Amino acid sequence: MFKKLQQLQAIIAYKNSENLGDIAILKSDLFGAKVSPTVASKLQPVAGYYPKQLF
Repeated sequence: MFKKLQQLQAIIAYKNSENLGDIAILKSDLFGAKVSPTVASKLQPVAGYYPKQLF
């Protein structure tokens, strides 16, 4: 329950920021969104990839 409250607080905080893409990720985590097996297999080559920090 505490984790869900923290996630909801994070969504509210991001809603007031300019990071709108982060809201979608946080909401999917909060509501337990699942990826279809077809999409998951297509995303497998980029699992664990993090872009290089530019600044």
